[in-house]
Amino acid sequence: MKYLVAGLMLVAGAAPILADEPQWLIDARAKEGKLGAPHTATSADQQVSFAVPVPLSAPLSEDKTFYTAAFQLGPNAIAACDIFKDDIDVASTLRAVATTTFANIIEPAQGKIEQKALERIDAGVVGATPFLSVSWVYRVNDGKGAKLGELRQYAASQAGHGVYCALNDIGYAKTFEQVVRALLLSLKTPGDNAAPYYQEVSVASMRAMKLGYTALELRHDKDSNTLVKETTVLLVPAEADALRAEDLYQLEWVHPDGGLIHGTHVVSSNGEVEENLSLKSGESGNWHVEGQFKGKEVKEDISGTAPSSWLAQTYLVRNLLAGEKPIGAEATFTQWLSVDPGHFTASMAKVLAAIDAKTYSVRETAGSVSVDLVVDRGTGLATSGTIQVGPTAMKNERVFVQGTP
Repeated sequence: MKYLVAGLMLVAGAAPILADEPQWLIDARAKEGKLGAPHTATSADQQVSFAVPVPLSAPLSEDKTFYTAAFQLGPNAIAACDIFKDDIDVASTLRAVATTTFANIIEPAQGKIEQKALERIDAGVVGATPFLSVSWVYRVNDGKGAKLGELRQYAASQAGHGVYCALNDIGYAKTFEQVVRALLLSLKTPGDNAAPYYQEVSVASMRAMKLGYTALELRHDKDSNTLVKETTVLLVPAEADALRAEDLYQLEWVHPDGGLIHGTHVVSSNGEVEENLSLKSGESGNWHVEGQFKGKEVKEDISGTAPSSWLAQTYLVRNLLAGEKPIGAEATFTQWLSVDPGHFTASMAKVLAAIDAKTYSVRETAGSVSVDLVVDRGTGLATSGTIQVGPTAMKNERVFVQGTP
């Protein structure tokens, strides 16, 4: 399990707009719609279809870059989902669309926004698809008086297509969630392809709030090499009413024996690409790094032993745990990390203790950063892990796994 942590700054929590909820607000939050038989929707060009347990309030419409579906959750409550024709940066999309929604939709329609606050960030998995969600609470004033509102958002990436859903209503939270889950489970798009032979999803949390996820997929190519794709998505409260978005992608092409062929790192912060780097083997046994790193062009050669791939690290830990006396066993390797792309980082894995007959505590160290993992002995795969980010621990918990690496 690799952790890509960039610029994490947490606050104690969102400032409450109301310290104690009045009964009318409690009642409004409790409103839910009625779920029924699945309603199937198909776009006019036959490229998108899905089924949800509520009626659509209008036919599925098409724009240049996405399809839009509107769902009738209650008499005056309509949710909408955009299904993009291409992929999206999940965290950056949630952040950017929230800003646009408050400025261009909510305020012109409802009145001046006096206060808004982040209520909750959540992450999880529907089927094999990870998602990230955000809930906001806000107060507006149209000159006649103040009113409260809520904005709920979901975003996901599935089969090369982005999905973004939103509801601007105080109630219908569970109904909205069920509609989003049904859409993700039933969604059919042109990008649908064979499932990877191995995939897993882990949810990241800090201070009891789920902030994002890491999704891993392994696929074979025609030469029996493996494509390893790791996506890390994080939303971090920067202030009570602001978010920092991190979308990180790591691709590796790996030989059957675990040796690295070449790799790619892409890091996007708040929608701006900060790193876009590729690593390839060069002449005389060197490796060549090229791309952009924090606004600068990078072209560097790195000498030394080839860096370890994700598969090689998994094999290494598995072999340590397969030994006759695994506790205390350790091994060294090198990694190519996005935080220091011009060098290979010396790393180590050490078995600390047996948790039970099947799982062990393993510490992986890369430079000055250490991650404590709970590892399955049979596969060498981490089921959970903890890393210190300043004074706070970030925890990753595997919530979905399918296949064998």
